[in-house]
Amino acid sequence: NGRYRYLLARLRDLMIAGGVVMAALLLCALVTALRGGVPVWPELAALAALLLLGVAVWLFVARPYRKREQALERMLRGYAGGEEEMGPVTLMGPGDERLLGELSALKLRCARLEEAAFAQIAAQYEGKGDVLLFEDEMNGDSVRRLCDAVANACGGRCAVFAGAGNTWKYAISQADGDLRALTKALNAALCGRGGGKPNFVQGSVNAARAAIEEFFNI
Repeated sequence: NGRYRYLLARLRDLMIAGGVVMAALLLCALVTALRGGVPVWPELAALAALLLLGVAVWLFVARPYRKREQALERMLRGYAGGEEEMGPVTLMGPGDERLLGELSALKLRCARLEEAAFAQIAAQYEGKGDVLLFEDEMNGDSVRRLCDAVANACGGRCAVFAGAGNTWKYAISQADGDLRALTKALNAALCGRGGGKPNFVQGSVNAARAAIEEFFNI
């Protein structure tokens, strides 16, 4: 759990700090030997103390703070951008475990609200046949789920484009259809990339909305 990993990280840091102290002492002993036994402890004591202080600040303040900041950034990216964009999160302390739980609960609630909104959109296209939708920017998983919802309702081919300007993510679905030729032509015409199964494809294009509408002859 998070507490166990936190304690192991602090133990590792203590071992590193101890190694630095031993290295400083060995350096003092080596210089003393090279100078024919003349003690150099006063000369190197201040240097060793400064070195140890710098290492301690890095181990116990700067590095843990930066790692915690990076972990929280990954949590927030996962909350905003979908689980596939989140990546592994290393918890730095017991408090982070609570925060991750709260973010996960909030993400679940937002996903449920999103599902309800997608269901309402899909209901508007019940039995409408082929559908082309443009939405504000969403993560890839949301584009896929919206496309699935509308495709199941419209009874034809559903193409969802989410984004703005010349940057769009897309998902296209058609039950029992073969979208491979359409996807190849779309990617070629709209500077896109993507693919998938014969009845479902997903990717992105770099083109204006008007060009996308022209491709689908709207």
